Amino acid sequence: FQCYGKSRGKQRYRCSSCHKVFISKNTDWISKAQSDYILHKQNYSELSDDLGLHRNTIQKYVTRVPCVTWELPLFTSDTSFGVIMDATYLRNRTDGLALIRTNTGYNLNHIFINSESLSSMSILLDQFTASGYHLHTTSFTIDGRRFMFDLLKQRYPDIPIQMCIFHMKSIIRRYITMRPKTKLWKALMILKACLGMVNECMFWRLFNQVEIIYADFLVERNEKGEFEHKKLRTVMKSIRYYFPYLYTYEHHLEIRISRTTGECDGYFAHIKDKLWVHRWLQEKNRNNFIIFLLEEKNRMLKIEY
Repeated sequence: FQCYGKSRGKQRYRCSSCHKVFISKNTDWISKAQSDYILHKQNYSELSDDLGLHRNTIQKYVTRVPCVTWELPLFTSDTSFGVIMDATYLRNRTDGLALIRTNTGYNLNHIFINSESLSSMSILLDQFTASGYHLHTTSFTIDGRRFMFDLLKQRYPDIPIQMCIFHMKSIIRRYITMRPKTKLWKALMILKACLGMVNECMFWRLFNQVEIIYADFLVERNEKGEFEHKKLRTVMKSIRYYFPYLYTYEHHLEIRISRTTGECDGYFAHIKDKLWVHRWLQEKNRNNFIIFLLEEKNRMLKIEY
């Protein structure tokens, strides 16, 4: 580029290859405006008062900030971490976000999904593998989606899987009442309270005792020949299915395994809290908004360490 005179007091430049003439603009305020808009929850009117610009100008440039390029965090070869996977819905049941985070707070991979399905989570794991993060991963912590267990065991057979204890308690609570009347209901309430509080052997012993004592009660049938206590049978089957993954952290004490997906759930709440202030964003701008928050969290962790 070369100087090409001035226009209305502003320096003009001319490209030596394409001969296009343009005026260089000061765009420092755009990044500041976006940071205040997303992180500090300021609206366009407040930014207009702070920057001395019209709100339409601010809206035009803030939504054009090129933050759609996701920068993958880099780790040294000796770095290892546990991975937490979860998904959430943003506006409705067909609009969501799936996220992979480390147990130290780094956001690794994400995709915007229509539903938490096998195909969506497979795409997310494809990105995870292509990034090389599986070489640093020591464990997976996931919720109760059964297809995720088969998918992870198929792709990463040597990496242990931990079932979220909070989601396991939610599964039990979904089928039993908060004020149980029968003895089996009350026994399951006690089992739910013991989950995560006692060790693996003690929990399995209590579960086996409940199965033996109420074996006849669980197989009772009605006049149609159907099982009388379907919900109770579902709870018992769920506990038996998820039990091998509930106490993975006890078998791998040398590594740090998160027992719940709270790291993701808490961050989803933070994102939704920011989005609520600007809830009428278009889908493209909202996705830019979320990506900015994910990258900002990684930048803050780099500064801390």
